[in-house]
Amino acid sequence: HAFSVGDRLVLALSMNPAIPPSASTYVFPSDITYEINIDRSTEVNPWDPDGLGGTIPNPNKIHEDITFQIRFAANGQPHVTTKVQGGPPNSVPILNFFAGLRDDPFIRGPRIGRNVGSIVLEVPLAAVVTRQSTLLIWATAAGEDAEAPGTGLSGTRSSPGEKSRDRVGWPRSSGS
Repeated sequence: HAFSVGDRLVLALSMNPAIPPSASTYVFPSDITYEINIDRSTEVNPWDPDGLGGTIPNPNKIHEDITFQIRFAANGQPHVTTKVQGGPPNSVPILNFFAGLRDDPFIRGPRIGRNVGSIVLEVPLAAVVTRQSTLLIWATAAGEDAEAPGTGLSGTRSSPGEKSRDRVGWPRSSGS
């Protein structure tokens, strides 16, 4: 999700909708790198025949002007690196950062009252919007181990009927 609040841009990356409602904390895996990317210069045409938010006349020109790269240490401590094409990383300062459980933003039907793991960044809108008011924003997650059949993201094998470790992050109950 991306939205503005006053003069700030809020970027929220939510994952793992399978977190049980009883979970009170969340530990992000240390072998996953999350990236939130912003293209602030590729042309977006407001013509929208499909109701999807616009048309990109030259999709081959999509690129990362700004990248926020987030990794977590084994103890859950986040490390955020900002990359700004053609500028210093501090030209887009992170004003607020949060990583942990949040109410699922898709509050319909069976998702009401459920948690997701969320990474939320807040940055100055003026530091992101330069030449045009429309931004292309997307996120990726990449693991250190390539996933093979029968393994989870961490490469841990699972047997039929056994819970696999293929979820991004691990919920913990308040007693652990």
